[in-house]
Amino acid sequence: KFIENKLKLVVNREKSQVAKSRFVKFLGMTIIAGCLLISWQAVSKAMAKTRELTPRSTNESIEENKKPIISIKAIN
Repeated sequence: KFIENKLKLVVNREKSQVAKSRFVKFLGMTIIAGCLLISWQAVSKAMAKTRELTPRSTNESIEENKKPIISIKAIN
């Protein structure tokens, strides 16, 4: 009620919840005891993307292999 009446914001009741932070996952992360924890799904997705971008058998240096990953980060 405070958010809707006082702040005049629209609340999506299907997505919104009131709970302790350790029970809430937001953007693949949870806060427990002051520590930010990343969900296994988010880590797995990042690792899969990294594997996709880095060649498995190459004789290039690590610096050369990480260039495609860094360029994608800059775009996003």
